[in-house]
Amino acid sequence: LQLCKESGCSMLLIGYEIFPGSKEERQGKFALSNDYMQLTRTIQKYGIAIKAHFIYGSETDDLRTFGQLWWFTLRLFPMLSSLCILTPVPNSRFYKKIEAEDRFINLNWSKYDFFSLVHQHPVVNRGLFGNGGLFVVFFFILTKSRVGVVLLAVLIIYISCCGMMF
Repeated sequence: LQLCKESGCSMLLIGYEIFPGSKEERQGKFALSNDYMQLTRTIQKYGIAIKAHFIYGSETDDLRTFGQLWWFTLRLFPMLSSLCILTPVPNSRFYKKIEAEDRFINLNWSKYDFFSLVHQHPVVNRGLFGNGGLFVVFFFILTKSRVGVVLLAVLIIYISCCGMMF
């Protein structure tokens, strides 16, 4: 990390994908999720900012999971954050599973943007990611990153000022 900082590294993109305590954590490749906070703090001690990336919508995710993810990201409080919806990409195992179970609800490629739910989720109501999907993603970004909080504050101040003017 010292060499990264000395070489000019100012920010790392980390695909956390899941968070400690999520049901997906049982899978071997996510075994480090309980160490995410400590590892992130170590990186930040070297003056390297974090852009945290998360994917929501695995088969076991529900509204409670979204709340837990939101809370974890609040504690993590990265410089930037992003949230995508799990999307079945052609020829992936997940795509083949959704196809075999006939769970596609939209095969329009313009909706394969990682912000739209294109398959039936076993738990999450499609309405959450329907028209309100981008709202959910932007709410997450605006409340769960340093840059997002600044943008949200500017927006609130702007709305307050405009409200006073009229």
